[in-house]
Amino acid sequence: GMAGALIIEGDYDDKLNPFITKQQVLVLQQYGTVLNLLRSALAGQSAELVFVNGQYTPVVQMNPNEMQLWRIVNACHQAAVPLEKPPSGIKWVQTAQDGVQFHPQNYDPSDTDASFPVPARSKAPFGSLAPGNRIDLLVQAPSSPRMYKVTFNNGNGSTLLLTIQVKQDPAVPSIANPMPFPTRAQFPQMPGFLADINPSAIKVKRELHFKSTADPSVAPNMGRGKNAPYPPPKHTIDGKQFDENMVDQTMLLGATEEWTLYNDGGAAHPFHIHINPFQVIEIKDPKVNNGNPVHLPRPWVWWDNFAIPTGGYVKMWTRFMDFTGMYVLHCHILGHEDRGMMQLVQVISNRTTMQHK
Repeated sequence: GMAGALIIEGDYDDKLNPFITKQQVLVLQQYGTVLNLLRSALAGQSAELVFVNGQYTPVVQMNPNEMQLWRIVNACHQAAVPLEKPPSGIKWVQTAQDGVQFHPQNYDPSDTDASFPVPARSKAPFGSLAPGNRIDLLVQAPSSPRMYKVTFNNGNGSTLLLTIQVKQDPAVPSIANPMPFPTRAQFPQMPGFLADINPSAIKVKRELHFKSTADPSVAPNMGRGKNAPYPPPKHTIDGKQFDENMVDQTMLLGATEEWTLYNDGGAAHPFHIHINPFQVIEIKDPKVNNGNPVHLPRPWVWWDNFAIPTGGYVKMWTRFMDFTGMYVLHCHILGHEDRGMMQLVQVISNRTTMQHK
């Protein structure tokens, strides 16, 4: 369905603008003619294709030696988009994740050929494009004019996302040498309010368990049940489906907390919480490090959406600043969210205007 991008600019953009010629905002979406549960369960289902700004496998033009800033938004309702390494000749460097700039120590201008798996790596580079994630990339075109294919891989082989056509636009001056990536010293400094969370400030710890449970007729696979009415998997957090009349988590304004998010079954559920970003400090992925937890190095990246490895967990720290009121956390695979994998949360203040006389 409909999706778009809001770009909020500031010092980060001012510092990067001298190194680029233009920005490209690339919104990734899936389109379907029939709602998921209205499709015939007998005919089988396949995921919708991934479009870029409404076009399927479009061509993005770059001039030889040009540098552009790409802001990529995965607005797909279901599909992760694990970008593979850039095609030979194209170089890119990540500068931000989920709309928050990297700390200069996490910006690495020498790492020009990163891939971006889902779930994210437990070591640099840290970017990822699960549903709901965003990444910023500085993209440098080579001197040689030709076509370059950008692909992603969801486990079924490489899939074309878009093609970069390196070709000189006669309306603009040519660029004699490759435009350089900024050095770490030239990279935007981290604002003070984005400093790493202080672990000594953590007073509350919580655990949340995400789980998709298949119908017994297809278990352990996650498709629709084989028998009428062909039920979909059941999607829960802490064993419960969403209840609009139940507040599941209540936090104090100004509090710093540690949350451990478990994936007890199903896909790599992208955990998303509204309002407050968070820092992932530990990941346990059964497919990585012999299944042992990995502690992430400081400075930690800020996220607001993170795919929890199947059978593993993610430990994150967050601060509940500025905003009081109700909002939600949920799995950003929207079919999971819509079928129950969501909780109502609230932030309240413990301050009062009452006084003793």
